[in-house]
Amino acid sequence: MGIELINEPMGPMLNMDTIRQFYYDGWGDLRDSNTAVVMHDAFQDVSSWNDFAPGLQSIIIDTHHYEVFNGGQLGMSPAAHIGSACAYGREMVGMNKKWVVAGEWAGASTDCAKWLNGLGVGARYDGTYPGSSHIGDCAGFSSGTVDALSPGQKENIGRFIEAQLDAYEMAAGWVFWTWKTQGAPEWDMQALLAAGIFPQPLTARKYPGQCN
Repeated sequence: MGIELINEPMGPMLNMDTIRQFYYDGWGDLRDSNTAVVMHDAFQDVSSWNDFAPGLQSIIIDTHHYEVFNGGQLGMSPAAHIGSACAYGREMVGMNKKWVVAGEWAGASTDCAKWLNGLGVGARYDGTYPGSSHIGDCAGFSSGTVDALSPGQKENIGRFIEAQLDAYEMAAGWVFWTWKTQGAPEWDMQALLAAGIFPQPLTARKYPGQCN
C-alpha cells in the first residue's frame, strides 16, 4: 500500500522549501512502517526532485503529465505531442529515484472537456477561455462519444495514448485519468477501451515503438 502526500498549486506564495520539508517529515513518520510514501512533484519539473533527500527509501514520485494547459502545447501537431510524451518518459526514467510514476495523464490533446478549466470556464483550444486565441474546434470533444469521432481523430488519440504507455512504462508505471466522464471522449478510458482505441490487453499495440 502507499500513502500519498500531495500538494496542489497554491499560487505565487508556494514555498518549495516548506513543501520539501513537509514531504521529508512525512517520510520520517512512516519510514519504519513498511509503507511506500507517494510524493507529488508539486507541479515542478520532475527531474528537480533528483536532488531531494538522496538515500530515502520507499519513495514514489508522482508526476502528472498533460499537454493541454497552454496555447503552445495545444498548437502542437499530433507528431509533436507524441515526441513530447516520449521525451517526458525519458526524463522520468533518467531520474535517480527508484520509482517515478505518471499518476495522471489522458488521451487528450485539447482542453475542450466541459468545465475542465473550472465551472463555467471555456477552453483555450477554441478561444473561449479568457485571454486565449482560437486554435481549433471543440465540437465532439467537449461533449460527445468516442464513436462519433472521425477516423483521423481516433487514430491521433490512439497514437498519443500508446506513445504515453510506451513512455511511462520506461519508468515505474502510470494511472490514466479518468475511467469515465460525462461525455469527454479524450478522457474516458471506459469508452476508449470499448472502441478499441485504448489497447486491451495493454500489449496489443497498433502503433508500437513510437518512443524508439
